Amino acid sequence: MLDEPTNGLDLASRERVEEALADYPGTLILVSHDRYLVQRLADRILHIADGRLELFRGTYAEYAARGGTEKAPDAAEEILLLETRLAQLSAALAAPPEGEAEALEQEFIRVSRALRALKEKRA
Repeated sequence: MLDEPTNGLDLASRERVEEALADYPGTLILVSHDRYLVQRLADRILHIADGRLELFRGTYAEYAARGGTEKAPDAAEEILLLETRLAQLSAALAAPPEGEAEALEQEFIRVSRALRALKEKRA
């Protein structure tokens, strides 16, 4: 069980923690307000609100798209999150940790495409 596992970490440490969690073969219970981290790692969402539990099988994006959250992020907020992540990835790519350049490049491409698609959809 992990409670906000990436809070307070620098980008390199955050990337290492995310990779370790993504590679972990077992089950994780993750408590986080970091939608990016939840989207990357979770395949089930347990939403707790008003003394009730709701289990959703799928990613955070799927959960939010079906209206499962109290407030799904609006397009402007999602664009800001993606732009922030691109800035983090750009910084990491300037001096990537050994053996992580390819994974960072792939994530940069994926986030760039998601950002472009969201901006086009919004236009």
